[in-house]
Amino acid sequence: MKWIQKKEITREGNQQNRVFYAEIENDEKTPCAYKMFSSQEAKDREAMLLKTLRRHALRVPQVLEVDDKGILREWIEGLTIEEILIEMEEAQAGQYDASANESLIYRLINWFYDFHTIASCMEHQNLVMYDVHPSNFVLRRGQIYGLDFEDCRPGVVETDFGRFMIFLMRDGLFEWRLAFVKQMMKSMEGEFRYNLELARQAMEDMSKKEEWKSIELIFN
Repeated sequence: MKWIQKKEITREGNQQNRVFYAEIENDEKTPCAYKMFSSQEAKDREAMLLKTLRRHALRVPQVLEVDDKGILREWIEGLTIEEILIEMEEAQAGQYDASANESLIYRLINWFYDFHTIASCMEHQNLVMYDVHPSNFVLRRGQIYGLDFEDCRPGVVETDFGRFMIFLMRDGLFEWRLAFVKQMMKSMEGEFRYNLELARQAMEDMSKKEEWKSIELIFN
C-alpha cells in the first residue's frame, strides 16, 4: 500500500510517540493516521490490541499496515471528546444543562465498560487503557471510538475513570467541568455500580498538589 505523510498531529505534551495525518495514494486520497513509536514493544502491543479489540467489535481504528517504525491506521473522522466538551461548555456558559450532557456521559461510560469487558476476556485479568486523555477519543456518527492503547496495563477499571476525570478538570471552564464530572460520577455509581473510592484513589495518584482541592470539590 502506497501512502504519503502529510502533517504532524501529535498531541501537545506527548513525549513518547508521534502521530501524523496521512493519505493513501489512490483516487480518493483516503485519509489515515500514521503513528511512530519509541519502542518496538509499544508498537507491537498497540497493533495487537487494536486488531483484537476490533475483532471483538469495540469501536477502534482499523489497522491498515504495520512497518518497522509504526502503524498506519484508519482515520476516524469526527471531533475529539475534548473538542466536544469545549463546544458544550461554551454553549452552556450561562447555565449548566445536565439533560443535554446526559447522552455523551452515557456513551463515554458505555465505551469504557465495553473496553474493560473485552480486554479482561482477552488477557484473563482486568486491563485499563491508562492514557485516557479526552483527545484520545473521537465521536463519529454518534459513536465513540478509542484511539491509543500502547499504555494499556493491568489495573482496576475505575482507574480509567479517575484519570479521565482529572484530565477533564485540567482544561476548560472550571465550574462547568466540575459539574460535568459530578454528573458523570453519579451515573457511574448509580446505574453502573462503579466504586467511586477507587476512582478517587486514581485521581489522587495522578494529581499534582494544586489539584487536590479540585478532588475535594468533586466529592463534596
